[in-house]
Amino acid sequence: MQETIMDHQPIKIFLTITLFFLLLDFVNNSQVLTLLWLYIFVWIYFKCFIKNKNKSFIKFLCRRTLYIFFMVLPIIFAKSNICHLIKTPDNILLLLIAILIPIIWQFFKMRGQSIFILGKFLYLSSNAKPRIFIVNSLFLFSNSIAEEIFFRIILFYFSSNLVIAVITSYTIFCIVHNMDYFLKKTSKIQNIFYYLIWSSFFWSLFIFSHTFTYGIIAHLCFNLPNILIAIIASWYALKQN
Repeated sequence: MQETIMDHQPIKIFLTITLFFLLLDFVNNSQVLTLLWLYIFVWIYFKCFIKNKNKSFIKFLCRRTLYIFFMVLPIIFAKSNICHLIKTPDNILLLLIAILIPIIWQFFKMRGQSIFILGKFLYLSSNAKPRIFIVNSLFLFSNSIAEEIFFRIILFYFSSNLVIAVITSYTIFCIVHNMDYFLKKTSKIQNIFYYLIWSSFFWSLFIFSHTFTYGIIAHLCFNLPNILIAIIASWYALKQN
């Protein structure tokens, strides 16, 4: 059952994103029709792959690729040009905040989980396929960039009401990252509170800097421990083989 949920998660995320952007008038009718045809194609594709247990890596790769694709697709269709919001960081204070706060948070969060982290590393390096976690590390890197841009461009529609923009962004953020909570009630309410903190933090960086850059850096720093664990475990597993 769990594998089926994981395989269908990108499609559920895709529908959520498409619905919100349709309501926000970020896409027109012809583009929505294109998205619906794409959805039908992806649905049939995954229905075929779910039955084949011998191609788990291909399914894993498709899940990760589709997640990034569904995040980037509405950005491509957005009616406003966002290129001017990607700049070289020139504010040292904001840059330090973007780097240090996520790293310090992760340090204190993981300090009491050293045994768990060691166990996770040993499991990944001895049982998992290295290529899966190489792809996962690349996904975490790319996802940090795609998500940061995606969740901020909502402000273009609600330019006159920042509060509604932030609430809408946070709602989508929670739905996307808590799919299991709405399906199986497995996530903790505490996670939703954490998402509120970090969503507010990323929004603050964007509001004060008027650029995606600092949020992307902060997002990368937040995902850095998981990226490093995946890379090191993959390297160790490859070395053992």
